[in-house]
Amino acid sequence: MQAIDNVLTRIENALAALSLISVFVMMLLVSADAVSRYLFNAPLQVQYEFTTYYLMVISILPALSWTYRMQGHIRVNLLELMMPTGVRVAWRLISLFLSFLLFAAITWYSGIFAYEVWADGDALFGVIDWPVWLARIWVPLGTGVLSLRLAFDLIETLIAMGRGDSGALLERIDAFDEIAQAQATSGERDRTAS
Repeated sequence: MQAIDNVLTRIENALAALSLISVFVMMLLVSADAVSRYLFNAPLQVQYEFTTYYLMVISILPALSWTYRMQGHIRVNLLELMMPTGVRVAWRLISLFLSFLLFAAITWYSGIFAYEVWADGDALFGVIDWPVWLARIWVPLGTGVLSLRLAFDLIETLIAMGRGDSGALLERIDAFDEIAQAQATSGERDRTAS
């Protein structure tokens, strides 16, 4: 399992780096467009389409799985924090399974859509005819890697349950809870300080 986790982590890190690079390129293009527009009265003609259809998508979707692994998604877990351990484990299994099904379905259908626009040669017409599939491919790629991570976590949780290893089983759940409790505590301190 560790080897699979290592490969998946490398893929997630590479995709997160790609997302980071796209944000940086987006910043450079928008800044260059603003400077060119106001100083030289000559805006960059390709900036809007490239940023809107490609860079914004690349800045978000490839990093989905990395964000999940780093516990960076917003969670509303007030009820979960009050649940007994057994119920929390069951809740985790159900949420992992349903999340996996949702993102696997998104991967499948968006993959079909990306393939169809590629096969049809669809393009966005403008200064440059941008191929649509290059914008659409990031949805199945990002959600596909997230689906793999969710499946891995689900299998890892089931294996820990099968071994009766409640410590390993709750380790990941408690990590989420510690983050939530730390955020709640810091929010309360901020409110009392002001």
